[in-house]
Amino acid sequence: AVRWPTGEALSALVVPRWTLGGFDSGLTVGLGIGAAYWRNRDAAAPDSESALALRGQIEWQGALPGGRGYALLQASTFRSAGFATVQYTLNSAPLALEVSHYAEQGYDVSSLGVRFFVPGTRWALRAGASHSEGDTRPFVGLAYNGF
Repeated sequence: AVRWPTGEALSALVVPRWTLGGFDSGLTVGLGIGAAYWRNRDAAAPDSESALALRGQIEWQGALPGGRGYALLQASTFRSAGFATVQYTLNSAPLALEVSHYAEQGYDVSSLGVRFFVPGTRWALRAGASHSEGDTRPFVGLAYNGF
């Protein structure tokens, strides 16, 4: 779920995942279904949409020099959405770097960030910047890794 000054979006999906090439490959694929809702409350162009959605994804995680890597590529039939991220976690410090891009009908955003893991927990502090429609904005937040 996400909310911004002129709208909101919500989706709930179930995406079963399967390991490809054995557990050591670090490669998984997923295919699922769910429901999604999007609303634009901008007075100049109010609109809303809701529908069932199919989602497909492919993930990789594994060792890289000096750390671990993670990559995710997702596609959804709802609003022709796509998401890609690449993350690199250092072995020598509780830090990770991340790059991501999200696109859907009429919108796209790219982000660059860093995560600092809170020792002994699954929580991380995130900071970085997102660029969309010619505008770059900083972000700060919390992240929880449930896996």
